[in-house]
Amino acid sequence: MTLTSRREKVHLKTKPLSADKLRNTVNPKVFKFKSTEDVRPLSGVIGQERAVKAIEFGLGMKGHGYNIFVTGLSGTGKATIVERLLRQLAVTDKGPDDWLFVHNFSEPDQPHALSIPMGKGNEFESDMSAFIESLKIELPKAFNDKYYEQHKESTLDEFEDKRNVVLRRLENYAKRHKVVIQNTSIGQRTIPLIDDREMSPEEYDALPKTARRKLDKIIDQVQIKLSAAVKEITLLENKTQEKLIKLNETVAKYAVNKNLETFKKKYSYSEAIQDYLGAVEKNIVANVGDFVSQKEERGNLLGLHIPQSQPSFTKYKVNVVSSNKNAKCAPVIVETNPTYHNLFGRIEKKAQFGALVTDFTLIKAGSLLRANGGYLLVDIESVLNHPYVWDTLKRTLRNRKLQIEDLSEELGFVSTVGLKPEPIPLDVKVVLLGRADIFHSLEFYDETFRKTFKVRADFDNSMKLDRNSYYQYASFISKVCREENLLHYDPSGVAAIIEHAQRSISDQLRASIQFGHLVNTLREANYIAENNNNKLVSAIEVEAAIHERRFRSNLVEEKFRNQIQRDIIALDLSKKIVGQVNGLAVYQAGDHSFGIPARITASTFAGKGNVIQIEREVKMSGSTHDKGVFTLSSYLSRTFAENIPISLSASITFEQNYSFIDGDSASSTELYALLSALSSLPINQAIAVTGSVDQRGNVQAIGGVNQKIEGFFDVCLQKGLTGNQGVMIPASNVQHMMVRKDIMEVVRSGLFSIWPVKTIEEGIEVLTGVPAGKRKKNGKFPPGTVYRAIQNRLINHQKESLKFKQNLKKELGISKENEKD
Repeated sequence: MTLTSRREKVHLKTKPLSADKLRNTVNPKVFKFKSTEDVRPLSGVIGQERAVKAIEFGLGMKGHGYNIFVTGLSGTGKATIVERLLRQLAVTDKGPDDWLFVHNFSEPDQPHALSIPMGKGNEFESDMSAFIESLKIELPKAFNDKYYEQHKESTLDEFEDKRNVVLRRLENYAKRHKVVIQNTSIGQRTIPLIDDREMSPEEYDALPKTARRKLDKIIDQVQIKLSAAVKEITLLENKTQEKLIKLNETVAKYAVNKNLETFKKKYSYSEAIQDYLGAVEKNIVANVGDFVSQKEERGNLLGLHIPQSQPSFTKYKVNVVSSNKNAKCAPVIVETNPTYHNLFGRIEKKAQFGALVTDFTLIKAGSLLRANGGYLLVDIESVLNHPYVWDTLKRTLRNRKLQIEDLSEELGFVSTVGLKPEPIPLDVKVVLLGRADIFHSLEFYDETFRKTFKVRADFDNSMKLDRNSYYQYASFISKVCREENLLHYDPSGVAAIIEHAQRSISDQLRASIQFGHLVNTLREANYIAENNNNKLVSAIEVEAAIHERRFRSNLVEEKFRNQIQRDIIALDLSKKIVGQVNGLAVYQAGDHSFGIPARITASTFAGKGNVIQIEREVKMSGSTHDKGVFTLSSYLSRTFAENIPISLSASITFEQNYSFIDGDSASSTELYALLSALSSLPINQAIAVTGSVDQRGNVQAIGGVNQKIEGFFDVCLQKGLTGNQGVMIPASNVQHMMVRKDIMEVVRSGLFSIWPVKTIEEGIEVLTGVPAGKRKKNGKFPPGTVYRAIQNRLINHQKESLKFKQNLKKELGISKENEKD
């Protein structure tokens, strides 16, 4: 590396910036504490007043559709801040009801949804279970009671007596007519008697026709009496059965009511529960046999033990899907994986004898139901990544009802009929977190979006710096150090963190509030301080942490510089060359961005005033870059083609560029190369250039100004500083400069310069050392200026062009008369 103490002096109107202008420096003396241990930890939110007010408004509005969409860059702490605000507000809200599903005895495939005061769901489930278990004991006792047995026996005896009377009457009638009635497996049959014995078929056939007709008539009469007797006995059986059923109902109702009375009184505040318990009572009475009879298991079949089916008491269970037993306030649910089932709930299935079956006890709640009566926080990108979630979420919020459905049935993947649980009324405030571009896309393409999410809270990524904000940063650092058990920071360390926050957004007046990234720097600086056995973290450790992070990430950057050092990428840093200028580009390698110089060349030739940008011709440039090329073409026409046409064309290219380019930050650089080619005045290659240009020649601000300056400085440092090198930037970018401190010191020593320019005229003067020139009233530029040289060349070329045309006509024998022909 070669350092030259002398520099060539060029008297220019535009002066380079002093070292103090290259970055904002925070003086540690503004802090009146020894370390952040003496500073009260941050308890509020820094720099997000607008977003916080929007969130508070959205949470406070009770109207329909006032859900919130929170936008902002990652690392601004929006998720943490929003969750904290939600929890603070939730404390002031009463806890929501519990929700449970019970069997619907009239429509078994449509379970009822019941609400019950907060924390009472599990208690009701336990009470219901105890009630059924008690009936399993009480009902068998009731049906083994003497009172029941006596009434049952009395009813059955009465039936037997009446049945016997009917049978004796029938038997006597048949005997009088010499007919016997026999019971068979297929019913009763009548057989005539002869000599007190049954007549055989042969004997019947041997009778005369008259005797057979008479006997057949008697048998028909007996048969009529038999049918009447059967009907009478059947009627007696039915009446007896009804008496037994009424007896069973009376006994069952007494036993059930004795256990249910206290149960009903306990939950008398809920009409829905009273209705449900009434339906339970009716079903138990109607199916009392399930509680009384016990069936034994079957034996072995082919060596397999097959159990006899037992009565199912599942229908009397209670499925508590949302319990707030331990809650003291409204719920705040953060859903990190918003799949369809995680968000809306599911209906599970279980295998039984090779088939999938389900019932209401397998209904499971999702995060929306758990957040009912409170707040749900979810990331929009995750929502959009899962099928059917976004549309279902909007529909659910619009209808304010949650329908737990089997998604596979909805999509037609399962042909069996499943459950259709009763919808649950929904009262929940949903807060979505996402990027601004997603918000704008939904707002533009989704008609129902703004009706469902009426409030936007936009988190800023920076805040204005003043004495108060300095102490807010110190308070934030104090909080992180205490929460993560880090070493505390001294004033110089706090100042270094604030400067780093400014540099991360390239602004001398504002600082980043993407605290997620700043916390990483705090941790890394703490690591270095602990390894050095320091008691506090100072600016030295902060700067070391930043340097180490850059070193870990800048391998690609070093490879670029190495190629320049070895002249694989051609770059001149000292000569003066016509039609060539060093531009500056920013590359991104992961989370590391860096600047690299790029050689831009321009050539001029006879033509119609067209500017050919080679990258655009071969489709290696984006629309923004192409716009910049058209803009500089417009500037050339506006400046030089007012009175005379431009009969020269030009081509521009980024030499040794093999990747796609976009952006207009090189438009001024390309214009300088063109002006040099048109004027034949050489450009100082020691100066690199960045900046966009408008049609009037104003140089406009660009992004990545610090990376571009540092990228060119590092190349110059590697090749050897001469004292003539520097970077020319838009004057409007001065406020964005937060260059490295080592560059400040080199600028202070006079070995590197940074020129701010407002116009193309100022810039071309810096690059060529020749004034651009201002047009006079006669339309000409002053002699000895860049623009006069261009004007002269255009006029001369126009004359040469006319002369060439005239000579050509003479050679071809074209006269004025036949010129049109």
